[in-house]
Amino acid sequence: MHQELRPIGFFTGEEYPDASEVLRLLEERIRKGILDKEYSMAAIGVDVNITTESEAMKKSAVQVRILDVNGITASEYIYELRNGEYFFE
Repeated sequence: MHQELRPIGFFTGEEYPDASEVLRLLEERIRKGILDKEYSMAAIGVDVNITTESEAMKKSAVQVRILDVNGITASEYIYELRNGEYFFE
């Protein structure tokens, strides 16, 4: 197993594939790569909309999914675009 950072991806054969299907297939292939010891771990960044407990309004966030032998751990980081710059809460 190599200890390097490298991008991975795949092509579904469709010009506009369904995003949830792409994520499902990507996670499936990454999990297989981890089990086959091709990767020790991986991360996927996803732009999502979430509703916070304190506000009923949806907010933009980056969800980071960490995949390793133990499964998937996800964390969300809320951000806002102001005057052309991104600010994280």
